[in-house]
Amino acid sequence: MAKTILLGSKRTGIRLEDVFAEDIYPCRMGAESLCSSHQVITVRLLGLILYPLGMVCELSESSRNKSVVGKDGGGLMIGSAVFVTGISLLWWYWFIILPWVGILAICIAMSISWCFGLIELASVL
Repeated sequence: MAKTILLGSKRTGIRLEDVFAEDIYPCRMGAESLCSSHQVITVRLLGLILYPLGMVCELSESSRNKSVVGKDGGGLMIGSAVFVTGISLLWWYWFIILPWVGILAICIAMSISWCFGLIELASVL
């Protein structure tokens, strides 16, 4: 999106309308659906981890729709700028927090996997 804002859609071949329709909106809906009450707890935890991404998508969509700038695409530029700024401000979350959350999840999975292995071994014997 930042590349399209800087270089234009003629050079990149990607229109901002398409980015909002095909990427931003589905991403927000996916993050919301992961937090639904019918999901199991592990999926809800994944939804909570991805919640900031859904918030940034929702903020950019609402700023695009409620923009007071004219109908000539100004709302798209404002929404896109809000999205790029929001993702840029959360760089520490994407590059510092999420990898450690992944490492923690792997450690927890490895530490409790021997319990399930022991149960399976006991059922065989």
